[in-house]
Amino acid sequence: MNIPVDIAVYLVVMAALYFYTDKRDSNGFLWVVVYVVIHSVIHEVLGYDLIVSAVAIGVGLILTLEITRYYRDDPFSTPSLIRFLHRILSATNYLLLYIGVKPKTSFYSDKNSESFTKLLSHLSNEKWDSAEALLKAMSADQRHRVIDTLVDETGRSEYFDKWTLNKPGSAFAALTSGYQYVHWAWEARGSGTADTVTNDGIEKFLVRLSLARQAFLESIELDNDLVIPPEISRGQK
Repeated sequence: MNIPVDIAVYLVVMAALYFYTDKRDSNGFLWVVVYVVIHSVIHEVLGYDLIVSAVAIGVGLILTLEITRYYRDDPFSTPSLIRFLHRILSATNYLLLYIGVKPKTSFYSDKNSESFTKLLSHLSNEKWDSAEALLKAMSADQRHRVIDTLVDETGRSEYFDKWTLNKPGSAFAALTSGYQYVHWAWEARGSGTADTVTNDGIEKFLVRLSLARQAFLESIELDNDLVIPPEISRGQK
């Protein structure tokens, strides 16, 4: 099988580019992708000779690698790719915050469950005893899922404060309030990296976590058998 000379040169340059960049601890695959894309534009769209464009692009990309390595990091090295990904994620986070999309902090969603519907109804109608009895009848895991779903909302619903005000001796009121403060704290902070958090966000984050800690300690004092899931206790330290 005879391969045309121009195709052979194209493939040889591609292979050479891959092995050269890979030996330089760069990502050879990404360099080849760039090579193919640029070559397609120059050869197919602009109509340049296949051999000339293949060699010129191959040499140009190798020079680009060496120049970037000399003055700064290789653009396709692992650290550079990680930094690039971080910038993309940060920009996406800024965009989501700008358009008003709040981070979701709940790990579970029981919104369609009968237990959640009943609990929400009891709290909305200020039936505190019924809400407490319902939570008490649940297992620790089920209670965690239902409460975690309950607090996954924007802001702080007034029934949390009303419950603790009207039932000051209720361990479940304090426990649920603690969950909500953790969620509310992360709502203020946002889901971005530390350098993206405003001073106001940090202040509110720390204040609300402190309130969550107080609520959790109160719930344990009122009922030492209550189980606070590890991810909640870690989040409020």
